Amino acid sequence: MDSFTEDHREALALCRALSEAGYPAMLAGGCVRDLLLGRTPKDFDIACAAPPETTMVLCKARGFRVVPVGIEHGTVCVVTPRQTIEVTTLREDVVCHGRHAEVAFTTDFAKDATRRDFTINALYQDADGTIHDFVAGRPDLAAKRLRFVGEAQDRIHEDYLRILRYFRFLARFGWQAEPDQLQAVTASVTGLRQLSFERIHKEMDELLKAPRAAAVLRLMNQSKVLVTLMPELHESKLDNAINHFEHCRPLSVDAAWFLLLALGGMPLAAKALPERLQELRFTRAQMKTIKTASRITHHHGNPAVVAEGVFQLLKTTAMKPDEMIRIVRGVPLLWHPDSHEWVIALINGFVAKEEPKIPKQRLLALPAPSRGTAVLATKIHWYLGRLNDKNQIERFFQQEQPPQPPAAWSDLSSP
Repeated sequence: MDSFTEDHREALALCRALSEAGYPAMLAGGCVRDLLLGRTPKDFDIACAAPPETTMVLCKARGFRVVPVGIEHGTVCVVTPRQTIEVTTLREDVVCHGRHAEVAFTTDFAKDATRRDFTINALYQDADGTIHDFVAGRPDLAAKRLRFVGEAQDRIHEDYLRILRYFRFLARFGWQAEPDQLQAVTASVTGLRQLSFERIHKEMDELLKAPRAAAVLRLMNQSKVLVTLMPELHESKLDNAINHFEHCRPLSVDAAWFLLLALGGMPLAAKALPERLQELRFTRAQMKTIKTASRITHHHGNPAVVAEGVFQLLKTTAMKPDEMIRIVRGVPLLWHPDSHEWVIALINGFVAKEEPKIPKQRLLALPAPSRGTAVLATKIHWYLGRLNDKNQIERFFQQEQPPQPPAAWSDLSSP
């Protein structure tokens, strides 16, 4: 029996144990949706009529470790032999602020279903394997329809993050937007300004990984979602950015962000860039990628700056050599016209060869200010295949002047 079946059975067994203790419990949400789609759920969540404190007592009595990760919201994590399962008390919304709702616990699964975002995420499976559908989510799933539970605008105004979740699910499943649902989303985009960038960024990162991300980004641009989130961007420039994003895929999330910002109108050469990226809650790794790639493309006519940036991207960020090459070839306007093949040759050389062994004594004999430049010049010529062994490197250091990187791409002959 495969691991997915075992995980599923184990989660259903926990539902049964809670139900037999007098507190009905069912698998809920995305895991049920994915099971019906024939996909392997990433994890299993349980909705239960027991208050969280009772859930903890019952699960501990069965020998499970329990972590009260969100007990104030009704959620505890139950650590079983195979997995960690979130068990959440059935809830209904009491007060909504457009960000997080204040909730009350209930024992009614139908009320719990009506507070969920989309009909396809409001499905339940009991311990016997029976599907319970209180909001017509199953027909929507069969028809590949993404619909909010109840009135779309009501659900959106409860939590404006649902706008981004709407687009993320469209991108993930490759479904077409329903006109009335899209209209409700478009009418509510200004509410996105109420959200923290931590929540926004998490959804956007997931969206950029999705199979149909480019098509959905176009839809988001038409709906003014992207310029609402980042007013520095321009709709017309974003159209071009999204086209290049699609052409260069597959891309890591960090590389995707760089392309969208660089081509979408973000002033990446501005001194305030690091502060702005921090405000937008980019991770440190993403900020490093974006800043380094921006420096390269801003100084694209300077081989030394470009080479140093390329080496840094390849050594210290998530950008992969193949996606860097696709960006060089696919977005020529970011690069100096004489540089394309040279940059590609540098990337390929970096992948194919070990780092050059710099002669330590020769390096120390140089004036201190010249040493860093000499090392960079050596690396450039090494990865371009102009230096191929330690004897050639020795001779490179024996010139009258300390080794220098090329001042311009035209200083190099064809790669």
